[in-house]
Amino acid sequence: MLGVDEEVSPHRAVMESVDSVDGMPVVVADLHSALPAVLAGILLDRPGSSVAYVMTDGGALPAWFSRTLDGLRDHLAGTVTVGQSFGGDLEATTVHSGLLAARHVLRADVTVVAQGPGNLGTGTAWGFTGVAAGEAVNAVAALGGRPVASLRLSDADPAPATAASPTTA
Repeated sequence: MLGVDEEVSPHRAVMESVDSVDGMPVVVADLHSALPAVLAGILLDRPGSSVAYVMTDGGALPAWFSRTLDGLRDHLAGTVTVGQSFGGDLEATTVHSGLLAARHVLRADVTVVAQGPGNLGTGTAWGFTGVAAGEAVNAVAALGGRPVASLRLSDADPAPATAASPTTA
């Protein structure tokens, strides 16, 4: 598929002309499995909102690998796959260009950023693909958006607490 920001893309002119997401709220989650709950919360709080999903390449790379995404498709303005991930309604080179495409090509009011399904974790504090969520928060801020971190906290989580996956005591 042609990248939204490539020279021959029909969206190239739009992508060249924008450098801000105009204050758009962007919810950033560390796991793909957060997408349904985040989307439900957005639509409950802001019924009728146009919500886009930016899928990063921290988990599985093809968007069609996600049964969750398939089930949510009718509730999303579209999916932008970024980096090495692919198969979204649009594809973009970076999280930054993916956010710009979500706002200005898909016309999203709100965007959710999370890795694709599955993830890589080594059991070390920094060896988890979800830590890239911090980089996405920085991208949102750099583009003039309103980053909202979706935190994963649970007393019931049997995983030991690490810097990458805190649990409450």
